[in-house]
Amino acid sequence: MKIKPNDWKRLLEALAQGSAWQDLLTQAPFDQLPIEERELLYRLGEQGHLPEAIQRLQQLDTDRSWDQLEQHIAPTRQKWSWISRAAIWLLPLGLSGLLYKAIDPPAAPNRPPEQQVAAPLDRNKATLRLANGQEINLTKNSSFAEIIQANKSYSNALDQNSANQIKQLPTQYNELRVPRGGEYSLTLVDGTHVTLNAESRLRFPASFEQATMREVFLEQGEAYFEVKKTNDKQPFVVHVDDMDVRVLGTSFNVNRYDKTYKTTLVEGHVALQVSKTGQTIHLTPGQQGNFQPQNAQLHKLTADLDQALAWRSGLFIFDGEPLQQVMEQVGRWYNLDIHFESEKLKQIHFGGKLQHYERVDKLLPFIEQVGNIRLEQKDGTIYIRKRTEIN
Repeated sequence: MKIKPNDWKRLLEALAQGSAWQDLLTQAPFDQLPIEERELLYRLGEQGHLPEAIQRLQQLDTDRSWDQLEQHIAPTRQKWSWISRAAIWLLPLGLSGLLYKAIDPPAAPNRPPEQQVAAPLDRNKATLRLANGQEINLTKNSSFAEIIQANKSYSNALDQNSANQIKQLPTQYNELRVPRGGEYSLTLVDGTHVTLNAESRLRFPASFEQATMREVFLEQGEAYFEVKKTNDKQPFVVHVDDMDVRVLGTSFNVNRYDKTYKTTLVEGHVALQVSKTGQTIHLTPGQQGNFQPQNAQLHKLTADLDQALAWRSGLFIFDGEPLQQVMEQVGRWYNLDIHFESEKLKQIHFGGKLQHYERVDKLLPFIEQVGNIRLEQKDGTIYIRKRTEIN
């Protein structure tokens, strides 16, 4: 749509005065812009580039140019990340470079810290439960191969006694738990790299030496696996309830947050098998296998890799999901509870691509644009209400 000069002037005046210019992006006529473009304006404002951007925007009919560009690229590419869309949108303005400055700005010692884009939180935290019941809190990424094989502490994560205890129990399973608001990476003894998303739980052995298969169990949540290739006699197997993911050397993502478990293949080859029925499907890169534990059925489809791996890129990507599912992801990432004032609000559909901001208050204004709603954070809970109910 076309933003009038007076609207841009109003936004610039609010920015210059240090008032709530961000709120203007949630009001007419800016609320009619696509969410990706509103987020871009928000970032440009935080980085001090908004005046230059607005000056260029006033010289162009952005709505018409955007429509023409969409028609040109539609036959060759169906989905664009918000970064690509925003860069294309700014390209005719000579501002595409500003986009990347806004995303990853250089250090600016003379700029107050609160005006900079916040860096991601240090979310590396987990609890390791050993086979003997001992629990160890981890705050740094640890190489369990080094701990077990060399009997040395790694990054102060484990002491000498703990390493010896692990080595003495090669056939028993340890468990790694990542809490809400956390994320954790580890390297298993075979060299396989695993990254666990928030609210996830992985059970794994201390050693694969005597086993015919390298077996791990994703008990909860989501994990990305980069499997170290060995010989064909020792495949790597991820057990997800009654579904088994069998690989030799590959990269894939497994998500079991919802009622449908999703396995997305990035590289290599995997076979999914239902243990009760024997149903098996094979995935090639770019495909996804969905398992429904209620009826023990497997289905294969083309994957949206951007969406499936968004958490690995520091993004939320939604494509028409109900607001309830959207807020479940937000609550899990920021360790917040979610409360809807009515069941009807849960069914509002949302689509957009947003950054994992350090603070949730930077994210909420963009989600509010899905409808006449207001999101309020208080005492560890996000309350979702109709906007008219807020004074």
